Amino acid sequence: MRRFAAAVLTASLLLATPALAQESNAPGGHADRSLVGWGILGWGSAVGLGASLQFPLVPRGLIHDPGFRIRDSLDLDFGLDYLSYWNHYRSGPYSYNVSEFNLHAGVIWNFWLTPQLALYPKAALGFGFARYSGNWDPNVGHRDYGGLYPELAVGLQFKLANSVSLRSELGWAGLKLGVGFAF
Repeated sequence: MRRFAAAVLTASLLLATPALAQESNAPGGHADRSLVGWGILGWGSAVGLGASLQFPLVPRGLIHDPGFRIRDSLDLDFGLDYLSYWNHYRSGPYSYNVSEFNLHAGVIWNFWLTPQLALYPKAALGFGFARYSGNWDPNVGHRDYGGLYPELAVGLQFKLANSVSLRSELGWAGLKLGVGFAF
């Protein structure tokens, strides 16, 4: 495991060298506001759609060591996801679906390996609420639910052009695949 981690770190540092040579026109290199549209493959049988707005919080990042060859930046992330758990819950003659909405707000810490490629962890706080539909066993007592939850995720973004990027994120909702548009 240590050898694998060392290999990944070494490869990341080698890939990051061009990031120092090229600067974006924006302060800090990557200070874009963006709107991201997501398709979501949720856990279980859930599928959904989402959208998020991302705003630069610390465009020049937190790491100012010249020896650290990877640029970083912090972004604020606000989003809304809709998930539908369809035909997932069946018990005898009963079946029901769950529709869930999740609002979330948090921070994304981008590590720019190259001027186009960033990996990031995300920490957010979300509020979700869900509604049951269909017929279910009255003895089970299913109810609509909602509440706060912590959202942790890891992601990747690849800039195709100055204003378009491909995104992926694995976290609370499942696997998100999206397209971002800078504005």
